Amino acid sequence: MNWNIYISLEVRFQLATAKKLFSSASVKHETPNSSVAFFDAALPGSMPSLNPEALRLAIQGALALNCDIAPICQFDRKLVFHPDSLAGYQITQHEMPLGENGFIDLSQDLDEVEDMRIPIQSIQLEQDAIESIQASHPTKRFLDFNRAGSPVIKITVPPCLHEEQTTGALLRKLRMVLCHAGILNNKTELDGMNCSVNISSPSGTSHQKNIISGIKPFKIELENLSSVQSVMTAIEFEVRRQFSPTENSNPLRTQVRGFDDKAGETFFLYEKLVPEGHLYVPETDIPPINLSKAYVEKLNSSMKPLLDVLYATLTSKPYMLPKPEARALLFYPEGYSYYTSVWNNIVSQKNFSSDIINDALRSLASFVVTNLSTIFNEQRERGGFYSISPKQLAELVLSSYSKKGSPITSETLVNWLATKAEKNSVSRMA
Repeated sequence: MNWNIYISLEVRFQLATAKKLFSSASVKHETPNSSVAFFDAALPGSMPSLNPEALRLAIQGALALNCDIAPICQFDRKLVFHPDSLAGYQITQHEMPLGENGFIDLSQDLDEVEDMRIPIQSIQLEQDAIESIQASHPTKRFLDFNRAGSPVIKITVPPCLHEEQTTGALLRKLRMVLCHAGILNNKTELDGMNCSVNISSPSGTSHQKNIISGIKPFKIELENLSSVQSVMTAIEFEVRRQFSPTENSNPLRTQVRGFDDKAGETFFLYEKLVPEGHLYVPETDIPPINLSKAYVEKLNSSMKPLLDVLYATLTSKPYMLPKPEARALLFYPEGYSYYTSVWNNIVSQKNFSSDIINDALRSLASFVVTNLSTIFNEQRERGGFYSISPKQLAELVLSSYSKKGSPITSETLVNWLATKAEKNSVSRMA
């Protein structure tokens, strides 16, 4: 770890709602500008109407990250002066975040980094911005309003990180915790993630050390990073650039930089003249919402088991999965329930010997992760894991092991499912 730098994060994930945060427009869309309500387009006279589903999911996300839930949910306007912000503001939570004082644990076993507890400063519910698309024309950009107004959970991590490996592990853990809590869409590894990174050198004693080495304090903000690898590469490059002997060591105001994925380098965008960078005013079109203790407790009691609990269950009796297989299985939000359902179907069989059942159980997790991941990813829109029922998979695995020398492969599975589908079709016709 580099104790001469401090890293803080603002991480945004899109919530798995059917409608947008303040309008009735759908969040599912393919054609640009095909899902836009009057309020999303900032038409004069249009008014926001809060989506209760988004509020519920945001509260569950805050609970999954061990946050204290605010008794009153209140919104603010963040004044944004950009060509792609037609309203001139973004509705968010600044003065009274939905959740505060949370934490998330990283461990060597599950996250492959040093055991530590990372504090969560705040959880906010806010609307996503318009998507600005660079056109092939050098002076033109296109605006896609489909994303505008989609509900986003914003997670703020204070400056407690010191290097890119832990930062990457934290982002992966955040995504896995929220996916297993059932509040993210999870179409891809980090679908809908947007991350801003603040990198700064400290003051005080370390400041004096930096001056001796010819490096003065700095503060850098990296904007719009959309993958774990981009975040890690950008941090590594920026720290190396700042501590380079050839870098200008004059004190810097807060500098905002972008990241070029292809070049693996950051580039200058602008300097912030004030630390905050944005002005906030109360959102008067949305009245404060009282969140009763009974409502929060009801949501808390309905929460799915948290990620660390699932990992501990998979690596202990009766499953006793090796750590790498348990980690790989939990990458999929449906992985735990699907695996355990197949496991129960296998152990309940009476027509196979104990040797066959034990062989099937030993390879089950590896088979699910390595041979079905491609099929699951392709079929997410058509039912994901459950397009192949646990009972069907248990039947295939057991029958394969009952025939010595018959390997279990993806091709075997596809052919088996095709045969089952043909039989079902003939049965229905009959």
